[in-house]
This record gives sequence, structure tokens and C-alpha cells, in this order.
Amino acid sequence: MANILLTVSELAAALGVSERTVYRWAKRGELPIVKFGNRVRFSPDAIGAAIADQFEENA
Repeated sequence: MANILLTVSELAAALGVSERTVYRWAKRGELPIVKFGNRVRFSPDAIGAAIADQFEENA
């Protein structure tokens, strides 16, 4: 995938959850983040891998 990074609002919309939930998951370390100063972004590839890992753990 290209070097596209998602914002909190974009990721929340894609996952169908609130922005607060995305921030909570990121704070807990459940979602990998990329920080630029005080801005938080998410790599779609890393998010996909994190979700796949969650499915494997729960299977």
C-alpha cells in the first residue's frame, strides 16, 4: 500500500466506532500509532495486521 496515513476520524469511520474509542485503543497499545509532534496518525497496513492478530488471539 502507498504511504497513506489515516487520521483518527478517518480510522473511526472506517471501523465504525467513535473517535474516542480509537484514542482509547491507541492509548492501551491495541492500535499502532505514528506520531508527528502531538498529531496521531495510523498506517492502514499496521492496523490491518493488528486486527488480524486480534482475530488469531480470539480464535
